[in-house]
Amino acid sequence: MNAAERTATLDETTSDDREETAEQQTVTESHVGQISAPSETTERERIQHQLQQLKQRESELRRELAIAEHPELADAIRQIEGRAYGVGRIDAKMAEGLSKSELRKKDTLEKKLLTAMEKRVELDQQIAALETDLSPLGEARTQGFQSERGEALLRLASLLDEHAVAIAAAKLDLDALIPALPTWREEIATLRG
Repeated sequence: MNAAERTATLDETTSDDREETAEQQTVTESHVGQISAPSETTERERIQHQLQQLKQRESELRRELAIAEHPELADAIRQIEGRAYGVGRIDAKMAEGLSKSELRKKDTLEKKLLTAMEKRVELDQQIAALETDLSPLGEARTQGFQSERGEALLRLASLLDEHAVAIAAAKLDLDALIPALPTWREEIATLRG
């Protein structure tokens, strides 16, 4: 192999290497972009945690300084600090929300509630259907009785008319003989009119 052939082969190899290196760099950059985002958030969280610890340490040092300057208030400051710590713990527990067992119980109760609500909807639909079936049934029966009653009152009225002359000649008081008759006379008059 002469020098010209070696240079040509070297150029081809270098060109191939450059393409592979460019591909690797692109892949690496995409992975770095994916990795750097979570690491930035964890770094931020770490710094915030450290800052919180520094603030807490500053408070502790201020209390120690206050106790050193005013030893007569040492017990009062410690008692207040203890009570404040208790309140803080309760606040932290409240912020945590429900415990695992409470969450499981909540899920179970929510499922039961959902099932009961679905049953309620189903029962409401059944009740509505029964009321729909029952309503015309009662109305039809009532209308039938009212029609029957009207016919019976008309027959009673025609009998009263037919026998009115004979009853009047006998001087009989039909209202005394049939106590319900006075209550029906208005209806009979309305039906005739």
